[in-house]
Amino acid sequence: MEQQLLFGCLLAVVLGALGQGARFVAGLKKQADKASREQKSLSDVFSLNALIVSLIIGAVSGVLGYLGLKYGSAEGADLAKGTTALGVMAAGYAGADFIEAFANKWLPK
Repeated sequence: MEQQLLFGCLLAVVLGALGQGARFVAGLKKQADKASREQKSLSDVFSLNALIVSLIIGAVSGVLGYLGLKYGSAEGADLAKGTTALGVMAAGYAGADFIEAFANKWLPK
């Protein structure tokens, strides 16, 4: 049981980061447009550190989403099912938005 939970959490880390990666692609397009308007290169406005932090937040959100599905449902969560895997990816995508908005509002800069 513990081994299965650990494997599920590790897979949720990857899926959450992938969900956040999808969000990153959309954000990268916005950054490229912003750089173009300001007559800068994309590398002038892109931050690798921000990307890494964002992927970590997505990974944590994925694990939280997985645990919520696993223990919040009578059926549990089976990551072999496509809908569960997509749900964990969506948690990585949306959870990162939520955590970043919370951090920007309530944590010191």
